[in-house]
Amino acid sequence: MMNNKFIKITGLIVSVMLMFMLAGCDLLNNSDDKKDDGTPVTGDEEVLTGPISSNRTLGVLYGRKNYVYNGSSMLAVQNSAVLTILPGTTIRFSNPNGGIRIDNGSALIAEGLPKLLDSGGSIIQIGGVDLDGHIKLYGGTGKGYWTGLAFSTSTENRLKYVDIVNAGRVSNNAVIYLGGGSYIPTLYMDYCLIDGGNNLGIDVNTGNAASSIKSFTYNTIKNCKIPIWVRGITNLRNFDNTSDYINNEDNTINVSTTPPLSGNMDLWPSKIPYRLTGTTSNHNISAGAVLTIKPGVTFWMDASTSIVADGAILAQGTAGEGQITFTRPQGSLSTWNFIRVRADSSSSFTHCLMEYGGLYRASSNDTGIFDVTQTGSTVTLNNVTIQHSQSVGVSFQAGAKSITATDVTFNDLANGHYSVTFSPTTPVNNVAWSGTMSR
Repeated sequence: MMNNKFIKITGLIVSVMLMFMLAGCDLLNNSDDKKDDGTPVTGDEEVLTGPISSNRTLGVLYGRKNYVYNGSSMLAVQNSAVLTILPGTTIRFSNPNGGIRIDNGSALIAEGLPKLLDSGGSIIQIGGVDLDGHIKLYGGTGKGYWTGLAFSTSTENRLKYVDIVNAGRVSNNAVIYLGGGSYIPTLYMDYCLIDGGNNLGIDVNTGNAASSIKSFTYNTIKNCKIPIWVRGITNLRNFDNTSDYINNEDNTINVSTTPPLSGNMDLWPSKIPYRLTGTTSNHNISAGAVLTIKPGVTFWMDASTSIVADGAILAQGTAGEGQITFTRPQGSLSTWNFIRVRADSSSSFTHCLMEYGGLYRASSNDTGIFDVTQTGSTVTLNNVTIQHSQSVGVSFQAGAKSITATDVTFNDLANGHYSVTFSPTTPVNNVAWSGTMSR
């Protein structure tokens, strides 16, 4: 009984603290008026002007603060300044060219607080004001009204409990843009919302070997053309399956071919596929690097794309939902190239499905969906299904050190090609097929 009282008292204290923190002294200023874009007024708006050339904090402690930026270009944060945005702060961008640009040496720290919800999931109100600690950046009433956030810097930036609504104005803009040129920004992004972009939700355009996204959990990206586009597999390091992607036109995480992966990396499943793009291009694993693919990862392979390992791949699938899948995009009739191991290293593929690859070229040796081209390679295939190949299932283009295949199934291999070929004629030094092997 004492514990229940303590919980109730603690909950009351938290509620009172949030009441003052989020509602504060603006309660009396609340009205039912609306701006010309149809959004409600919750207090006087302070006009923001730029550039911001020294450290600045937007918002007030224990209260709410509303801003409007009317500039016809992005609000620049420069001269190594840090822009801090406090919980409960709202910024409205009245001009379609408006947004926030973090120049090199500067940083953005925007960390809100959770919404206080009742048992039915609705936001609790006090005095007509929502107990909502989210930071809101928005403009207009339609999708892609204002420009968004651009990080042209090599500093650490943080977004937490930030709602970004109707940004990503033009077709080549992202709601959040990272990098460009020699800049290598880092971003911690958690519990955020991106809603309504004309093209990309997030564009990670950094060519560095380490990921620019350092944390990406419990976010929602909705109503964009493509939720996320990244340069190279290396920029997928810190994605997981906690974020939601809703009503996006191409609901995948797009991955370009460069830079190659260097160093070791664990790739975790997302709720949507990783789409490997770049016609006739390779997604490379550099020499000495190890890509470990965790259970449940799905790759959509664009036409003629390949994964080429000069290092090693450890595809650690499990039965059922933990299967790792390499396939073509949904609704596509295209054929991708292959997964190629060409390193003196050990790679393994367990509980994997490889399908609709093995692009056939009559002028060259048959290359299967899975291909080994290095004499020092040690490869293990276990519970793997290889099917719908335009060429062959597995090809060994050179003698390998050791190939072990257990419970491998082949289906629908085009043109009567054999499931396993040796080309040139030098046989594999040691091939062990065991278990259930079928065609």
